[in-house]
Amino acid sequence: MLDPQYLWLFGLLIGLGAFTQGFTGIGFGIIVLAGIAFTPWDFERATVVLNLLLLVLNGSIIYAGRKDSPINGAVVGYILLGEILGVPVGYWLLLATSPFSDWSLVQPWHSLPPMSCCAPGSENS
Repeated sequence: MLDPQYLWLFGLLIGLGAFTQGFTGIGFGIIVLAGIAFTPWDFERATVVLNLLLLVLNGSIIYAGRKDSPINGAVVGYILLGEILGVPVGYWLLLATSPFSDWSLVQPWHSLPPMSCCAPGSENS
């Protein structure tokens, strides 16, 4: 997945995304996935790596911030549990509802004709 010629780009994207996440609280996934879209990498594997890096990033932000302010461990536990359980379930739901996925639960969408056959002025209308 990680070709040597794209290593600098990956490092730059991770650094910029981590800075944005630490400064604003959101944006790590948006920045990194937007940059990865311009590479020939497998997008599904990149999202898995990105989600694992997001757990590491959030854990490091929590660890670094615990000296400056008291942290409620129960709330942090719920947040991390939500990330650990929510990401795989959300990823599965996206795959299950996508008509272009091999794991799709919505098979009737594959049998629909392309929309171009129903357009005004086409030979079928």
